[in-house]
Amino acid sequence: MKSQQNPIFNQSDSKSDSIRFKSSISTQKVTRFLLSVVGILVLLSLLGHGAIYLLPDFPLRDFLAGKFALNEEQTFPTLYSSIGLFLCSVLFWLIAQQKAQLKDRYTLSWKALSAIFTYLAIDELLSIHEHFSKPFHKMGVDGILHNAWVIPGIIVVVIFCVIFYRFFRHLPRYMQGLILLAISIFVGGAIVVEVVGGYYKYIYGEQNLGYALITTIEESMEMIGVVILIHALLVYIDQMGINSVNIQFNLGHKKDINRGFNGDTET
Repeated sequence: MKSQQNPIFNQSDSKSDSIRFKSSISTQKVTRFLLSVVGILVLLSLLGHGAIYLLPDFPLRDFLAGKFALNEEQTFPTLYSSIGLFLCSVLFWLIAQQKAQLKDRYTLSWKALSAIFTYLAIDELLSIHEHFSKPFHKMGVDGILHNAWVIPGIIVVVIFCVIFYRFFRHLPRYMQGLILLAISIFVGGAIVVEVVGGYYKYIYGEQNLGYALITTIEESMEMIGVVILIHALLVYIDQMGINSVNIQFNLGHKKDINRGFNGDTET
């Protein structure tokens, strides 16, 4: 999205009794910012792991390891990853609203993708998928499939690819390339490296530097995949002519919220 970056607040007329927030975003700057955040989080995670296993007397050891470890729950990287996935959901939703205006045949697909990424954002915070390993462990599945949730995970990915194949093929070639790259990196980290990490944990345990490095690679790939997807969606939105987002907060008693896409997205 290209245009001015300073937010503009407008008090609307008395008939609508509302405040409008209008902001335009530079795609390249957003992408660079997100990549910078990912780089900083990965660096802090590595410093934390290094301090735990190599510098036990480092004063910030516990803080870095506790708040920035990529392989732990309820940390800043987990929060960032969840926000990134939710941002994808919002962008899919914005595109879906434009497609609905145009009566596009793939409007439902865009809405479905928005819902899927909302779930992924929640799952990232709550680690819901981790619980799917327990039934497989009870059935004796272990070893290289120690993180056994990847079994239903792979099935879901295959079903996803089948369902969205025609949708994917209708996209512009540049979008196909970016989305394929994003999915390959994300799934490569979330499933392939996850399998490697699970097998390593099964043999050597998880309280060691080797496992910490494997999980760092895994989470880094997931975050980079999300950044690429966000970049692709922002480019697509820019190509569609949605150059700004216009958010309307209704302060009156009117319940109707109008949405328009003549260059703006209004909710």
